[in-house]
Amino acid sequence: AKYESFKLRNGVTVLVVENHKLPRVSVSVSFRTGQIGEGDKGGVMYLLGDLMSEGTTTQDKATLDERVDFIGANLNTGSTYASISGLSRYTDELMSILADVTLNPAMPEASFDKLKSQTLTGIKTQKDDPNEIESQVFNALLYGTDHPNGEIANEETIESIAVEDCRAAYDTYWRPSAAVITVVGDVNAKEIKALVKSSFGAWSGKYTGKVVYDNPSLPDASRIVIVNRDGSVQSNIRLGNIIYQPIGHNDNEALAVMNQILGAGSAGRLFQNLREDKAYTYGAYSSYGRSKYVSGFSATAKVRNAVTDSAVEQFFFELDRIRTELVSEEELKAAKANLAGSFGRALESPSTVSSFAYNTLNYKLKKNYYDKYLARLEAVTAEDVMRVAVEYIQREHLTVVIVGKASEIAPGLERLGLPIEYRDNEANIVEKPIVETVGASTVESVVASYYEALTGKPSVDGLIQSIQFESKATLMGMNVKVKYVMSGENSYLAIKSPAGNQEMKKVNGVVSQKVGGKFETVEGEEVAAVEEQLQYFEEFYFTSENTVLRPELETFNDQTCFVIEFTDPSGGVTAYYYNRSTGLRAGSTRQIETPDGEVTLKNLKLNYTDVNGLMVDLENHTEVAPGMILKFKKTKTVVNGEVDLTVFE
Repeated sequence: AKYESFKLRNGVTVLVVENHKLPRVSVSVSFRTGQIGEGDKGGVMYLLGDLMSEGTTTQDKATLDERVDFIGANLNTGSTYASISGLSRYTDELMSILADVTLNPAMPEASFDKLKSQTLTGIKTQKDDPNEIESQVFNALLYGTDHPNGEIANEETIESIAVEDCRAAYDTYWRPSAAVITVVGDVNAKEIKALVKSSFGAWSGKYTGKVVYDNPSLPDASRIVIVNRDGSVQSNIRLGNIIYQPIGHNDNEALAVMNQILGAGSAGRLFQNLREDKAYTYGAYSSYGRSKYVSGFSATAKVRNAVTDSAVEQFFFELDRIRTELVSEEELKAAKANLAGSFGRALESPSTVSSFAYNTLNYKLKKNYYDKYLARLEAVTAEDVMRVAVEYIQREHLTVVIVGKASEIAPGLERLGLPIEYRDNEANIVEKPIVETVGASTVESVVASYYEALTGKPSVDGLIQSIQFESKATLMGMNVKVKYVMSGENSYLAIKSPAGNQEMKKVNGVVSQKVGGKFETVEGEEVAAVEEQLQYFEEFYFTSENTVLRPELETFNDQTCFVIEFTDPSGGVTAYYYNRSTGLRAGSTRQIETPDGEVTLKNLKLNYTDVNGLMVDLENHTEVAPGMILKFKKTKTVVNGEVDLTVFE
């Protein structure tokens, strides 16, 4: 499809793709900045991206949000882009909003403080997320932590960032000479030219912040890097190497075919081997980056601890096979057909045309580059596939990162004959972890130590007559409130949020739950589940039949802990972590099934404080879905005092 392009006098490049099928339009501004290194301010660009939508010098965030909502638009901002979309009859208004956000960001300090706090909370939670660890360590080792692709943002770097740093980053990178404005939809190119000129024409400033970074080098030999994660029941594996593959490179199509055959989807060799044949994993895949700068090739899977070494062995087998044997004619035809079909389907979207236009500009492609894609794809041979596999899969210089329980996976990996390194979750070299057993400790002794840490006594029987806690958390702008009241044998719990309210209570032995505005008695199998939520001390439900103490001490939230696994009546397993030194509970984890395998959700108990003889966690971070964290702070705490008895009426 055709597109129009022109340039404003201030250096802004404009791309216009007319598409009149639907009365919609999307407008975006992005910046060709090159690679951005953040150094000791790791995370500043992420914060800048969020801060850009927090209001402008002409309107605060509430007014901006209301203006966007009124016309049913969607506004998004990132570190080097801003975009808005909506009905084409509001094109003038959409352009006006985007120009105001781009040219006049207010970056209020209060918003910055909020976003910084949320970012720190996310980093604390992600420190123990195997997916985040795998990605972070792999990139750090592949590119180096002093390269933009391998830099690590942590609590220290985030803490060092001030709102002035975000403003300085904006002044450096959001310059018109580096800007590309893309307009796609039911518009007229001539009218858009006048509108863009009136909205962005007065914008001034030249981009001078481009930095050229040295490309990282390959390791001298292949290596295995283990990041120990004591609680892992499966291993996250990622292996690969750096490559150079910009759009427009002569090997683009051959590399795409090679990757399609190797591991782009469920028909790939990796998937068929590791899942369908060996049943090691839910899925195994390969991928590669395309960039003007250095990028990478990698292959990934999540496998059971017991088969970690065997899975790595099969990865090596498939990499060797595609580098040394010609692929079959059937595989070659199927891969080409799949890629051609994907290309054809993508052409149905006007956004594809705009991305082609942007790539043509950014990579200095010939005007007919995409017109000839299918011909180049069809010309790929089996010999081409093997040639690019040899060139881009550096079999003798692979970095293999495995996040898992070192004590269980290391012995098997040692037999593969590759050097093994141990790193922490920020890729720092560490010693091979020493396994510490729980010794003579038992579930009963760990729980008794917990009670003693809470109250000074090895049992809480008779010590707590009444409790009232009220907590509040915010997630994606929504408030969630929790109220818990316990008096004698009676207890009450209310959770109120925009997603729905829950209320339940136990009064004189009768368990009830609010349904349709009225409390109804809970019966049968549901009673145990509701009672468990109403009990302040989950440990009251621990028995010899439903609990087990893991034989080794484990690290959780930077604390060395005893771990008790509790199996609830429905068969769900929760792991409770108790600090070896203090006895206090550090938090808990539970596993949930997803299409990509098991995911661990965490709960952190923080900031313990003595409240009338009971140690209370004033903060509680609860992960309700991967990456979605409710950061509860207690707003009211009562222990053995006057509580709200009206909830039991």
